[in-house]
Amino acid sequence: MQLSKYNKIAFFLIIALLSIFWSRPLKAQGPNQDEKIFLYSKPAVVRLGMFFTGNVTFPSIELVQQEDGKLGVQWVGGTTSVDMETGFSCSGFIINPSGYILTNAHCADTSSDNISSLVWDQFSYELYDNLQSNLPPQAVPSDQIAIADLHKQILNFIVDYGEIKNLTWWLSVFDPNRSEGSVQDFISKGFQPEIKKMGQPYPQPGKDIAIIKIDKENAPIVKLGDSNDTKTGGRIFVMGFPATADLNESGYIEPSFTSGIVSAIKKSSQGDYNVIQIDAAIAGGNSGGPVFNEKGEVIGIATFGSSETQGYNWILPINLAKDFLNELNVATNTNNITNQHYQLGIDYFLDKKYSKAKEEFQKVQALYPAQTVAQLINKSDVAIIKGEETKEESQKNTKNYLLNIMDFFKNHLWIVILITIILLIIIVIIILFIKRKKKSFPSASVNQISNPNNIDNETKHQPPS
Repeated sequence: MQLSKYNKIAFFLIIALLSIFWSRPLKAQGPNQDEKIFLYSKPAVVRLGMFFTGNVTFPSIELVQQEDGKLGVQWVGGTTSVDMETGFSCSGFIINPSGYILTNAHCADTSSDNISSLVWDQFSYELYDNLQSNLPPQAVPSDQIAIADLHKQILNFIVDYGEIKNLTWWLSVFDPNRSEGSVQDFISKGFQPEIKKMGQPYPQPGKDIAIIKIDKENAPIVKLGDSNDTKTGGRIFVMGFPATADLNESGYIEPSFTSGIVSAIKKSSQGDYNVIQIDAAIAGGNSGGPVFNEKGEVIGIATFGSSETQGYNWILPINLAKDFLNELNVATNTNNITNQHYQLGIDYFLDKKYSKAKEEFQKVQALYPAQTVAQLINKSDVAIIKGEETKEESQKNTKNYLLNIMDFFKNHLWIVILITIILLIIIVIIILFIKRKKKSFPSASVNQISNPNNIDNETKHQPPS
């Protein structure tokens, strides 16, 4: 019978343990490699902007329906003069802690011919938007090919018969530590880069690559891979700043991250080198941005994308840029202290060790202030307050807190002595109070205790008379 009792106890213990085990939530899966590539590389991907002002004079035109039913450009007589403010943005990536940046040549070329070409191109888009707003809704084209054809007609017309006066411009790398303002603010208050080496801007024959430098130290960097190892079908990731992603001001410094595959590797028509075709979109603003492989290494520079033909996107192999870098003796893939602290902070953050992550991010902020890192510090603070930190880390923080208190008292011995004296005084007061309370109660006699009924023992034992 006794054995049966122990068996029952053991049975119920096993059931209880199994219930606890199965009721535990499954451990959430950690971040995948794609997310790590994005987070590790994010601070080193930068945005470039070029801003133009001037006066544009051109023949007054309108959009009219032609005999074939299509819209065309028609001069209506006279000229129009407009004070213009326009610009565009591109992407780039830091490859050396001293502020060396890789991008496309067409993003950084400030020669007068290129500037004039860019101004006309940008202005023609704005002019098209203005002209089509005067059309009835049913006449506005929705087909991308028709829109592209109209834009080309407008561009050719104003370039052939128009004039630009008082043209000024400046190129800028957006300040990563700036969080608010218009595009013009970001450009005017950014870093003015120095052009170190320039290839030929697309579509001219040559390498559409530029190396520029900003006056910064301890900058985060990306890791360069070997584009010769790139194979058709391999996964890639495009990172940059497409203009279509600018839904609000924070979007100006928040890069997009798009995955895809290598569609083909072909001989370039622009020179004696290969180009890589990918199916990931390269929108306006992505030009000059890095393209990563699955190891998180840059294997190409986003260069050209077509809105008319899906999947028609091209990148320049990173090995072409290495030739430029070698000519300038610019070191890459260096042991960077900013990267070390930042990536360690990301690892801690993803493991929910928010206190450690915050410490690393604060070190990064001291080396290279950036809104990306400031946001991670704020997120770490919020997670700590909400109690989302791992139990092990939370216990360690409690232990550290207690150790800090002990260190404080060790360095302030007089406080310890004072507290000890106060405690002793309190204890003595309590003891005296208890003794005083005891004295206030009357004590019963021995006789009353042994004879509670108060019977007279002598009377009780007297013999009868």
